[in-house]
Amino acid sequence: AVNDPAYVEKFELYPNPAGTQTKVDFKFTENISGTLKVLDFTGKVVKTYKVAGQSMILKLDLSDMKSGIYMIKLESNNKIAVRKLIRI
Repeated sequence: AVNDPAYVEKFELYPNPAGTQTKVDFKFTENISGTLKVLDFTGKVVKTYKVAGQSMILKLDLSDMKSGIYMIKLESNNKIAVRKLIRI
Protein backbone atom coordinates (compact mmCIF):
# COMPACT_ATOMS: atom_id res chain seq x y z
CA ALA A 1 0.00 0.00 0.00
CA VAL A 2 0.99 3.62 -0.47
CA ASN A 3 1.75 4.37 3.19
CA ASP A 4 3.86 1.28 3.87
CA PRO A 5 7.43 1.67 5.10
CA ALA A 6 10.09 1.15 2.40
CA TYR A 7 11.05 -2.30 3.76
CA VAL A 8 7.61 -3.77 3.00
CA GLU A 9 7.54 -5.43 -0.41
CA LYS A 10 4.41 -7.53 0.20
CA PHE A 11 1.89 -7.64 3.08
CA GLU A 12 -1.26 -9.55 2.12
CA LEU A 13 -4.04 -11.26 4.03
CA TYR A 14 -5.97 -14.15 2.55
CA PRO A 15 -8.70 -15.05 2.76
CA ASN A 16 -10.08 -11.65 3.72
CA PRO A 17 -12.93 -11.56 4.76
CA ALA A 18 -11.91 -14.58 6.83
CA GLY A 19 -13.64 -17.28 8.82
CA THR A 20 -11.73 -19.16 11.53
CA GLN A 21 -8.29 -18.52 10.04
CA THR A 22 -6.36 -16.33 7.63
CA LYS A 23 -2.81 -16.23 6.37
CA VAL A 24 -0.53 -13.22 6.36
CA ASP A 25 1.98 -13.28 3.52
CA PHE A 26 5.01 -11.02 3.99
CA LYS A 27 7.99 -10.14 1.86
CA PHE A 28 10.54 -7.55 2.91
CA THR A 29 13.46 -5.82 1.19
CA GLU A 30 15.70 -6.71 4.16
CA ASN A 31 15.75 -9.04 7.15
CA ILE A 32 13.48 -7.57 9.77
CA SER A 33 12.58 -8.36 13.34
CA GLY A 34 9.30 -7.09 14.65
CA THR A 35 5.78 -7.83 15.80
CA LEU A 36 2.44 -8.40 14.17
CA LYS A 37 -0.49 -7.32 16.31
CA VAL A 38 -4.20 -7.92 15.81
CA LEU A 39 -6.28 -5.07 17.24
CA ASP A 40 -10.03 -4.90 17.65
CA PHE A 41 -12.13 -1.83 16.79
CA THR A 42 -11.41 -0.27 20.19
CA GLY A 43 -7.65 -0.50 19.59
CA LYS A 44 -7.16 -3.33 22.11
CA VAL A 45 -4.48 -5.85 21.13
CA VAL A 46 -6.10 -9.29 20.93
CA LYS A 47 -3.15 -11.26 19.49
CA THR A 48 0.59 -10.71 19.09
CA TYR A 49 3.03 -12.63 16.89
CA LYS A 50 6.80 -12.35 16.36
CA VAL A 51 7.92 -11.62 12.80
CA ALA A 52 11.49 -12.18 11.62
CA GLY A 53 13.39 -12.73 8.40
CA GLN A 54 12.84 -11.56 4.85
CA SER A 55 9.70 -13.48 3.94
CA MET A 56 7.19 -15.62 5.76
CA ILE A 57 3.62 -16.82 5.77
CA LEU A 58 1.96 -16.64 9.16
CA LYS A 59 -1.27 -18.51 9.93
CA LEU A 60 -3.59 -16.59 12.23
CA ASP A 61 -6.13 -18.54 14.25
CA LEU A 62 -9.27 -16.42 14.43
CA SER A 63 -11.58 -19.04 15.94
CA ASP A 64 -11.64 -17.29 19.34
CA MET A 65 -12.37 -13.87 17.84
CA LYS A 66 -15.84 -12.39 17.29
CA SER A 67 -17.08 -11.26 13.89
CA GLY A 68 -16.06 -7.71 13.06
CA ILE A 69 -13.33 -5.49 11.69
CA TYR A 70 -9.78 -5.83 12.99
CA MET A 71 -6.55 -4.02 12.22
CA ILE A 72 -3.44 -6.07 11.51
CA LYS A 73 -0.44 -3.97 12.50
CA LEU A 74 3.12 -4.82 11.50
CA GLU A 75 5.75 -2.99 13.49
CA SER A 76 9.51 -3.04 12.91
CA ASN A 77 12.25 -0.41 13.41
CA ASN A 78 9.62 2.05 14.71
CA LYS A 79 7.82 1.88 11.37
CA ILE A 80 4.28 0.60 10.97
CA ALA A 81 2.25 -0.99 8.17
CA VAL A 82 -1.46 -1.69 8.69
CA ARG A 83 -4.07 -3.85 6.97
CA LYS A 84 -7.78 -4.24 7.67
CA LEU A 85 -9.14 -7.74 8.36
CA ILE A 86 -12.81 -8.63 8.32
CA ARG A 87 -13.74 -11.61 10.49
CA ILE A 88 -17.05 -13.15 9.35
